[in-house]
Amino acid sequence: MCNESVLEKALEQIKISYSDCQFSADCLARELAISRRHLAREFKSKTGSGVAATIARTRVEIAMRLLASDDSSCIATVASAVGYADINTFRNNFKRVAGVAPSAYRRSRRRKASAS
Repeated sequence: MCNESVLEKALEQIKISYSDCQFSADCLARELAISRRHLAREFKSKTGSGVAATIARTRVEIAMRLLASDDSSCIATVASAVGYADINTFRNNFKRVAGVAPSAYRRSRRRKASAS
């Protein structure tokens, strides 16, 4: 399997499996039938980011879209929908990726929408 196809397949699998709270770098490596170490090296060399960070970023980016588009869902529901079993882990990862807490992000999107 060539290196580009490993990365492409990994990114595609992340898009498919992000909502599974059990999904991790280990699961991804098993799915691709490669070692976790090989997967980690490929990710780092091609993207500059780690596998777990990429999974977290994907989950947060999707959560951002959900929070911006659906005011009826509570933060815990959004967290669960994007693969977080623990709300605190979701909040910490969200803040690390987005720079603000999920509730603050939702409020800022509401203000932008009402100003338009």
